[in-house]
Amino acid sequence: MTHMKQFACLWLLLLLPCKGIAQTGEPQIGEQPTGDPTDYYYLNDELRATPFGYMTRNMREIQFYFNADGVVYMRDWVDYGAYLKGTYDAAAGTISFPNKQNVERVQFGVGSKMQMMYFAVTDPATGLPKTDNLVLQVKTVGGKRVISAEKDINYGLFYDDEGQTHPYWLARRASFINKTTVDALTTTVHYTAMDYSDGSDPVDRHLSCVAIGNDIYLKGIDGIFSNIWTHAVLTIDNGTPSLLIPNDQYVSNYSVKENFLMKTGTRSGETPPMMEGHQGIRFTMTHDAPNHIYKCTAPATDVIGVVEAFTDGRLSWATVYGKIEIELPESMVSGTTGIDRIATDKADESTDRLYYDLQGRPTTTPAHGIFIHHGKKVVVE
Repeated sequence: MTHMKQFACLWLLLLLPCKGIAQTGEPQIGEQPTGDPTDYYYLNDELRATPFGYMTRNMREIQFYFNADGVVYMRDWVDYGAYLKGTYDAAAGTISFPNKQNVERVQFGVGSKMQMMYFAVTDPATGLPKTDNLVLQVKTVGGKRVISAEKDINYGLFYDDEGQTHPYWLARRASFINKTTVDALTTTVHYTAMDYSDGSDPVDRHLSCVAIGNDIYLKGIDGIFSNIWTHAVLTIDNGTPSLLIPNDQYVSNYSVKENFLMKTGTRSGETPPMMEGHQGIRFTMTHDAPNHIYKCTAPATDVIGVVEAFTDGRLSWATVYGKIEIELPESMVSGTTGIDRIATDKADESTDRLYYDLQGRPTTTPAHGIFIHHGKKVVVE
């Protein structure tokens, strides 16, 4: 497990490990803006970067560049560092980004050719690009821009090879939060845990925390991926408040074969924690009225950490934290409404027709070979 943690640290040193360099005469990646961003937002969505299903991505910073001539650039919508170029119609209150903008090159293996990835809005039934452009709504409230996306928008990165269109990453359910709003609501909370991946060293630090309705976002639960926001949900069961951190939250892409995910599990002794069947950590909450806080205590055997997920279905813990306690301000809990459970989208799972080969490339029409479908290995004769 310590080896896995050291391996995970490489993520901090290797940016875009599978990116290539443009060759003369090849299609080029779009131009980039100059100057500083004019607007900062956080994006919440779900990304299918692995064969294990859609993973929630939380509070990812998106940068907008609004130019005086109506040209708009947007950075990091799907992939790290990628820019999309669009036009802003102030009268209509929309930004339109044309489909099929080139954003990066990816190499699927040593010696294989570079593939040009392009962005596109997708058809949710087929997972393939639509002819529609990406359109975002823009309103001005209190002198500030408020940006939103259509509720059921689907989008992703694609590449064309030998006359066929292939999805690389697929995402859905985008929502924007103005960064200044998040900053104004952010406070610090006390967090303690045991770092089982590093010799059971105790963790005692403060985390950034923001409450938006019943959603709680905690930044820095994992020591390696300290800039990642972990999503939690305040619930009330039979009049008693509790805090739930759902399983399977997306952390980062490492390569075309590996991603990092936030997982929860159950630990017994010194054996690796069991992940299978674990849906999340539910904290009991006790009210400390004199100190105006709620103490959130996880079951002693429940753990959370970052898992290295491979496209062949393997999972391996990189970090593991247990005996977790979080202290939330009284004000974050007192205004919650009753929510009994976190619903899972079974309809989406049942209609998901994507198969992944062992290089991590998705397809809806698998040919001969071994594929991953709904997290299980499938052999196609």
